[in-house]
Amino acid sequence: MVLYDITEKIKHVISNNSEIEPLIRDKKDHKFFLICQNSQIKLVEDYIDIDNAYIDQAFSSQDQYVNYVNYDAYDFLSVMLISNTNVHTIIKVFFSENFLILSTPDGIINADIAWIHQYVDQRIAKFFKADITQQLNEALGFIFYNIFASIVRFFSQTLEDVEDKIELFITKLSTDEVVNNKYLKHIELIRKLSYSIRKHIRALDTITGTIEQNENQFFPKTLNHLLRSIKRRVDAILKFSESVYSFSEELIVTYNSKITNQTNILVMRLTSWTIIFSLWTVVAGIYGMNFNFMPELQWAGSYFIVIGALIIITIILVVLFKKKQWL
Repeated sequence: MVLYDITEKIKHVISNNSEIEPLIRDKKDHKFFLICQNSQIKLVEDYIDIDNAYIDQAFSSQDQYVNYVNYDAYDFLSVMLISNTNVHTIIKVFFSENFLILSTPDGIINADIAWIHQYVDQRIAKFFKADITQQLNEALGFIFYNIFASIVRFFSQTLEDVEDKIELFITKLSTDEVVNNKYLKHIELIRKLSYSIRKHIRALDTITGTIEQNENQFFPKTLNHLLRSIKRRVDAILKFSESVYSFSEELIVTYNSKITNQTNILVMRLTSWTIIFSLWTVVAGIYGMNFNFMPELQWAGSYFIVIGALIIITIILVVLFKKKQWL
């Protein structure tokens, strides 16, 4: 757990839950940013003047993975991050006049969450180095913007990784001579991942309109340009997600084309061998009709002549079909 006292420009790394109370007690006029896990929210609920029922509803609800709600005293944002390996992580943000909380699932912090923590921490460090005396009222809005920007960058990077996967897989489909059901399963996984990312970004795009309205006025008017920037950036990655999803749809087209080509080649080869062996079948059928008079049966060496002729014709047909790449 990390607590940033924005007013005093101090970062506190908290290893014991009991350490947080002395840091925020009797500082109601201070502005704080807290990075914690869901179960640790209860540690600060007495200091943020929010009804417990609101906190329980906001931080325990799993019904909507992308959600933004304006309550009377705070705004609540919930976003599901989807990595390029299809790992899902829900982050939740609580934003009031003097408190901003970034909450993540309990347990080990995965690489995606750690990246967002690092991204936001770097922005706050720069903010602390600047003269924030005149910007203190903008501090939490600025941090919220950077949290949202990190989410947008995360999805953008995920989409780039998925796009690279699709390109590599299309190349593999084009170069491999034989494809099978394993390829189809992998294609379906990529398509589902692309669809899921697009769905969540589309929901994210919808809630940016609510954020831009700034109903609770937690964003000062001087940060309106950041709200517009959020909308533009989400619009951009939404278009990107649509493009990646369309690109993933091309995988199944390429796969079906490859399967059709393999089937045609197989049918062509079977047809070629059928033609070759039908010659032997025809000869066998002729000499199996048991006519009373078949003069060639009495000729010396007739058996070897017929067999030799069949072998020669078979070789000619095999060579001819190979030249045409039918075999």
